[in-house]
Amino acid sequence: MSSAEHFVRHHKRQTDRAISAAFVRLAADESARACFAELLRCVRLRAPRLLDAPLVDSRHDGIEALIKLAGFREAHIRTIGTWSGSDQSWRAAVNSLAQHLIAKYRVPVFMAAAWYATDDAFGDSKRQWFVAHSRGASFRSLNLPIRMTKRMEHIFMAATATAAGRGDREFGRCDGGEG
Repeated sequence: MSSAEHFVRHHKRQTDRAISAAFVRLAADESARACFAELLRCVRLRAPRLLDAPLVDSRHDGIEALIKLAGFREAHIRTIGTWSGSDQSWRAAVNSLAQHLIAKYRVPVFMAAAWYATDDAFGDSKRQWFVAHSRGASFRSLNLPIRMTKRMEHIFMAATATAAGRGDREFGRCDGGEG
């Protein structure tokens, strides 16, 4: 077996382990577990590249995003069944899914990193900011850990796809940290 085949098999096993671990984590919340199962079914059919997300410290970012989206199921304004899916990268698939489920208004792509952000001190806040901003709240009006001027908000919201490629690390800077 080639090293590429070995890598693919290893990644699939790790992804299966992450999925199993997710079901264990969600065992106490039947509603979140059911939502996660539905999200997973849909992703397998319509955006399988989301499952190609890398494992970092035994954490699968794609599965983490599905767990977090299931946890915010009360914020969903559309059903998963109406999502058309994505054939793009795993990050683009997370963005597409989050925008579909939650956003009334488009949110800058880099903010989708909130769904696979680690559970640091601002993890849930980032997701709440995504929801609030997608419903029309200006970013300055959110409960941010820093004071933001109109100019700062303009620069922040004008972030390009380049910032999206850096994902959570860049979005994490809004907590005042060094990223």
